[in-house]
Amino acid sequence: MFISCITSCNAPILIKTNNTINDNNNTANLIKLAAKNGDPYYQTILGSAYYYGDIKLEVPKDYKMAFKYLNKAAKQGNPNAQFLLAVLYYDGEGVKQNTQTAVKYFKQAADNGLAMAQNKMSDLYYAGELVPKDAYKGAQFLIKAANNDYPEAQMKLGICYYKGECEYIEQNKKLGYDYLKKAAEKDHVKAQYSLALILHYGDKNYAESYIWLKKVAESESKTDIEMISDAQRILGLYFMLKEPNYKEAERWFKKSADNGNSKAQVALALIYLDLENKEESLRNYPEAYRYLVKAAMQGEAEAMYRLGIMYFRGLGVEKSIDISFEWMQKAAKNGHKRAQELIK
Repeated sequence: MFISCITSCNAPILIKTNNTINDNNNTANLIKLAAKNGDPYYQTILGSAYYYGDIKLEVPKDYKMAFKYLNKAAKQGNPNAQFLLAVLYYDGEGVKQNTQTAVKYFKQAADNGLAMAQNKMSDLYYAGELVPKDAYKGAQFLIKAANNDYPEAQMKLGICYYKGECEYIEQNKKLGYDYLKKAAEKDHVKAQYSLALILHYGDKNYAESYIWLKKVAESESKTDIEMISDAQRILGLYFMLKEPNYKEAERWFKKSADNGNSKAQVALALIYLDLENKEESLRNYPEAYRYLVKAAMQGEAEAMYRLGIMYFRGLGVEKSIDISFEWMQKAAKNGHKRAQELIK
């Protein structure tokens, strides 16, 4: 929710009355009364409660009621209300869709200092969505949002500075690192992931990279599964190559593989195959086969090649030259050089 600690905090909401702050068991009624009496702050609270639905304030999700209160607060200059009102116009919820009016309120909120709105305006200008494409304005709004401590903007600005691929933002790796770290310290998963990759592959700072990779790998975010699974895979490689510990490598590869990462599925299968006799206690041909099939179904040529090897040698499967050749052919068609050499 964009209005932090308004309707979703565990602590009771504090109500301002007569210039004092009181805990009040009748919070819901007081908020409704203050909103009806024209207070833009409480109109925003009540409007956002109707937007999301709020048990504590005893209001259902109702976009029309959300529009009613947010519209009043927005006209009094409340930037949070302006932003959420823009979302209603943008999505056509509770009011007839009007994207130009949405842009007007996004910009008002941005001009009133709301970092989330500044970030949104940056996105619109960079993409040329609803406004003429303008990289300069996109960069200016992005910098404002980042300097207003908005982690999404800090992450994007950090990448712009580090890579030097954004117009009107001159490359500065030090600033890039600093902005990414600011966002990463706020538990922004993509910032943590980006920072870890820079440290791992760019600066070769494996110790610090490990710290951020582990944070990403242990994240419970449901929207960043691809990055989480890749961080888990890289941790598996870390324990496989940098600090040999095959059981720990297996643990991280398995997490990544079970999250659908095809390269981790291959890496895990290779541990279970143990063709080089490095960790016999982990040898498990049925599991190796299972993960190789998963990876092969995602187009991993190495998995197809290894399945060919399993059938050729009869490793956990009935030996079959014909099936082995079929897998080798598939691997070769998918660009696997060793398979191409073998079937010539």
